[in-house]
Amino acid sequence: MGSGQLSILFFLSHVGISDHSLVYAFRKVSIPPASKGIKLVNYRQYKHFESVNFRADILSQPWDILKGLFDPNEMWLKWKALFLKVCDAHALLKSKRLRPSKSSWITTGL
Repeated sequence: MGSGQLSILFFLSHVGISDHSLVYAFRKVSIPPASKGIKLVNYRQYKHFESVNFRADILSQPWDILKGLFDPNEMWLKWKALFLKVCDAHALLKSKRLRPSKSSWITTGL
């Protein structure tokens, strides 16, 4: 269980006129607080996105500069720079702080 503490209390309860008894338990788990590290997530805000203007700006980019390049890595970097310049103008890049999970033992796989 990591560095947390675990305590279990068992109880027995006689119910009614039956010869059976109810056995139950309480389990208390103490989980240490998660680290205070701040996690930032970057995303684009499409609230005011206008696809017609975006397409016009994409078409107006100097894509011909890619024809003179022979290195695929350099082509990719130039293409990405042109594309992201238009994206930055139409869909702002924002950051959001995420709170750390209070239960670090709960994962998506669980």
